[in-house]
Amino acid sequence: MNSIFRKKKIYTRDLESNSKSNSEKLNFRTVTHANGIPRARRYSLSCKLYFTKYSGSTIQELIETNFDYFTWLPRNIENFIYDEHVIEYAETCLKLLEKIETYPAGLIQTELGKAINQVDAMIEYEHSLDFENDEDLLLAYKAEINVKYYKTIINTPNERLIRQAREIEGNSPGYRRRYFEEIKTNKK
Repeated sequence: MNSIFRKKKIYTRDLESNSKSNSEKLNFRTVTHANGIPRARRYSLSCKLYFTKYSGSTIQELIETNFDYFTWLPRNIENFIYDEHVIEYAETCLKLLEKIETYPAGLIQTELGKAINQVDAMIEYEHSLDFENDEDLLLAYKAEINVKYYKTIINTPNERLIRQAREIEGNSPGYRRRYFEEIKTNKK
């Protein structure tokens, strides 16, 4: 079985031209405008993005990893519209994000509390792995993680939403809700 613990990240600066595969570069040939006018497009949960650092990600993955960017797109790109299933899924995810952000620290008797506790421990471990040189501290963080349980939540929407709530410095919950309501109101 694969380990849930990743290896240390090595941070380097790659030129964009070298970091993209040929197939990814071909996506830029996709015509998104006709005679200078953006084509209207209604995005579903399974539609992939072919631009920005989220190139190759589906709309569903974008919602789960960066809700602020999900709301930024239709507010800043003309004719960028989400279908009703995207709005429904985003509403569910937003409610969970809001619940995660207001969840009492240390309350681990619920399934959500246990997941938050374990993702927080994994984030601490990964930060220590990448930025600290203290082996004992790294082992202490690693010991806090229940491997058997973590394997049940790894790469799930809940884990991605908890990571998003804990790692991304973004809009306040109030603005996140306001921008989402704008999208709901403006969808056609």
